Amino acid sequence: MKRLGLAALSASAIAYMWGSSKTSLFGLAPSALLAIFAVLLVVMCVLSSEKLRLTQSYWSILLVSTALILWALVVYTINGLGVPRRVFQMILALAISFAVYFLTDRMSKIWWLTGVLIFGAAVSALIGVGQFFRGGIFIDIWQRVQNPTEGAVRLVLGKQVAGLAAHTVMFSYHLAATLPLAIAVFLRAHNRRFVFRRITLLAAIVLIAAALVFTGIRAAVGGAVIGGVFALILVKYKSRGWWRHIVFASLVGLLLYVMIGRIYNPTRFLTMTDVSARVRLPMQATAIVYALHNPLGTGVYQLSSSEVDVDLDDPSLTELVFMHTPHNQFLNVLVYYGFPGFALLVLFYSILLKTLFITWRIACHSSTEDSRYIVAGLAGAMLGYLVNSMFHNAGPFVGDVFHWYFIGLVFSLHTILTHEVKRKILDQVMPNV
Repeated sequence: MKRLGLAALSASAIAYMWGSSKTSLFGLAPSALLAIFAVLLVVMCVLSSEKLRLTQSYWSILLVSTALILWALVVYTINGLGVPRRVFQMILALAISFAVYFLTDRMSKIWWLTGVLIFGAAVSALIGVGQFFRGGIFIDIWQRVQNPTEGAVRLVLGKQVAGLAAHTVMFSYHLAATLPLAIAVFLRAHNRRFVFRRITLLAAIVLIAAALVFTGIRAAVGGAVIGGVFALILVKYKSRGWWRHIVFASLVGLLLYVMIGRIYNPTRFLTMTDVSARVRLPMQATAIVYALHNPLGTGVYQLSSSEVDVDLDDPSLTELVFMHTPHNQFLNVLVYYGFPGFALLVLFYSILLKTLFITWRIACHSSTEDSRYIVAGLAGAMLGYLVNSMFHNAGPFVGDVFHWYFIGLVFSLHTILTHEVKRKILDQVMPNV
């Protein structure tokens, strides 16, 4: 049953990357249906007396996440908004992280799901590269797989590719997280002399990196570069000449970003003088003022003229501020769920990042050398995602389910390595037992 659950979970991860906006049974997308099926199989395993190991850190993340979802429900109820789809989306996302945590109980399963995420991103990236260079058939494939909005279609026709994702921005989220992960897995294959894996992973990295550039989303490109460099630093830390790797990786990352900007789109990537860049600070300043007027949250973001506390000479910028949410996942949570929700989100990420740090420390002394690579990849993925989410709307509690697969992997890996350390200590204390 666990194998079937892992297969369904893997299929749901790919479906979230390839067709999350198409609905089918009960008005749900195939990705959601597959995820629900995987979660139900996990529940059946637990009820059939399957041993369940929950670390304190995962208990903490479950409690904080549940508290934020419940608070969101209170905010929606108080403001007369009923129970919107987003609440069910958050519940399913948390259940997905639990399914990942439960089903990836061995390193081999963690590597499997990691490979699935990279494969899904690479195929979507291949379609994205095709949309940039060929258009036509690759855009038709995307429209058949997804049900894109007019705005999403305009972006793709304007050479900001979407791959197989519902929107260019969501596509950038997928790629910014999977690129650092793919780099770390490639380094592991390189050290193990897996020739075929090296070639396929290198091809995946090139496809993902190219598609990421062709999204035109500078925060995602910057986030992926930072995440990739960080993953390399963690892999090479304290190895021979490790500080040279840090300097080299940082310089290469900076050089790559500048080269991308110079060759591809200097206005977007280097000068930052386009409307999209100039409106970011006014959006975020307005969101803070809005939150001060509504400290407990409103569930929706509805500005009034008194809350736009910014002096904008360009009327078009003022219009954009009124039309859009803050484009920052933390500020989105702040305006939707108030300061209580914001505090819970900060606590959520502090637990997540602390767990990653502890897991990396354990991996550095683990007998399983491969664990260091996967921890580095997941840390880079989290950093790439987090940087991108500072300039766009999606987040784990704001409409994005995909990120929870990575969150589940972090805590699953932490549990595996923690139990390995405990077994070592027990063997040293009682060697004959």
